Amino acid sequence: MSEPDYTTPDEMRAWLRETFDGDPEKSLLARLARALRDPACLGPEESRPHPLWLTLAFLLLVAVCVFVGFTLLRC
Repeated sequence: MSEPDYTTPDEMRAWLRETFDGDPEKSLLARLARALRDPACLGPEESRPHPLWLTLAFLLLVAVCVFVGFTLLRC
């Protein structure tokens, strides 16, 4: 059985530079900052749902699950 090909430190550095020298808007930090931005500020992603609507939908889902769960326990 032959040994797998390993990446040398120089190859890894070159690969990382190539990866992170790309568009800064596609970086993990930029995506995280866009996801956590203030929902009251209008931006290019105006169609994103408001966090309060998401919270309301989640609570409604939990209430329906509890209702169905207790209904099935009665049977």
